[in-house]
Amino acid sequence: MAEIIIERKAINPELLDAQLRAVLGTDCLGVSFSGGVVRVHLAATPTPEQAALATAVVRDHDPAALTPAQQAARDREEQPIFRLEGEALAAALAALDEGAFRREVARALTALRDRLLGGSRGV
Repeated sequence: MAEIIIERKAINPELLDAQLRAVLGTDCLGVSFSGGVVRVHLAATPTPEQAALATAVVRDHDPAALTPAQQAARDREEQPIFRLEGEALAAALAALDEGAFRREVARALTALRDRLLGGSRGV
């Protein structure tokens, strides 16, 4: 096993891992990050081309970008609970504390008002 060590202030470990595996294939065993240091774990000593490619991927990596799975999770979190159906709605409502429940009810009522009034804010 070998490592390529690159300094970075921040990363999205899940995304960077996917990006490195996409370009290095099965030679990439994963990535770790601690104290501003990224370690790209490789199955064997990298070729100069692999080292340059891994370094470029880490340096060009946008830590604010999300994987498709992370984006889907964020979208689900941002989706108002009242848009869920059946068991998903029941489970989500049961998991809320009183304050969160009140916020969700307020969001639902606001959406209902907007729909009934066609987006009009008049009273």
